[in-house]
Amino acid sequence: MPHPRTLAAILMAVLLCGGSAQAQMRRPPDRQLSKSAESLREAFADVIAQARKSTVSVLCDNAPTVLGTIVEADGGIVTKASELHGKIACKLADGRTLAARLVRVWEEHDLAMLKVEAADLPAIQWADGKVAVGQWVASAGTGALPIAVGVISVGRRRIPARSGMLGIMLGDVPDGLRVMQVVPDSAAARAGIQLDDVILALNGKPTPTREELAHVIADCPSGQTVKVLLRRGDKEVEVNATLGVRTPTTQSRRADMQNTLAGPVSKRASSFPAVLQHDTVLKPGECGGPLVDLDGKIVGLNIARAGRVESYATPADVVKSVVAQLKSPRPATTAATSKPR
Repeated sequence: MPHPRTLAAILMAVLLCGGSAQAQMRRPPDRQLSKSAESLREAFADVIAQARKSTVSVLCDNAPTVLGTIVEADGGIVTKASELHGKIACKLADGRTLAARLVRVWEEHDLAMLKVEAADLPAIQWADGKVAVGQWVASAGTGALPIAVGVISVGRRRIPARSGMLGIMLGDVPDGLRVMQVVPDSAAARAGIQLDDVILALNGKPTPTREELAHVIADCPSGQTVKVLLRRGDKEVEVNATLGVRTPTTQSRRADMQNTLAGPVSKRASSFPAVLQHDTVLKPGECGGPLVDLDGKIVGLNIARAGRVESYATPADVVKSVVAQLKSPRPATTAATSKPR
């Protein structure tokens, strides 16, 4: 049962924020940010009291970079992988700063497992059951107050990648797509794709039409290296092309500008198989920590700030599955699930 102070805080939040996520989205930024007000966060201090003991500050080259969450009492800590660099250490809630070893990265979920040499650490307590839209949640940090509070605004869903760009103009031929133009300094140009090459397949998938080629590329984020099978003259040639960033449209530029009005978004804020979306306002460096329900149980780990009032958390069952893979006698080693470093 939530603490009485927390129940009072919910009533306060309803009065401040309009009573629903939909009403919240219709209000101007100053009203939306009211959920981060210190007076409101103070009322949720009891909710994150236990979770904050399991939250660490991850230091990269001695600088606070992101948060981490203790998932194993013997020093296992999960954090956001794409923010990590250099020499890694973790500052615990008890004030100790311990060197951390990067054990494994799960690129699919942007999660990393760190290991510090310690025992009897306060591991998090997972929530049971489904998370509902409209449910109140609080983002724990290393302080006595939550970073912010909010509600689950969208049900569990997949966040697709921002697709990359090959950089070619095409013409149709009976058995493929003929390259009519190669954009200078594009992925295609760097891979050595030439005029009059005929594209036959991408990553082993036949691409006889523009629609099918576009469908395959749509699942490939910028920065991913793809295998392009070509017919050049009377020979078949395979080249590797690292996809570039798609040129933004006027509409996407406007959306990106709106998303950064309250601060920067995470370097990786897309391409997640499963997330819980909540309207808690986070900073990129506040990701990696636990998202808790009103009973103080962890429903997920904050993984990205994606917009003005749009943050993502990896669901608890996904994180538990990832941690279990590490402990398995035969852990997965494919890039889609886990990759040793």
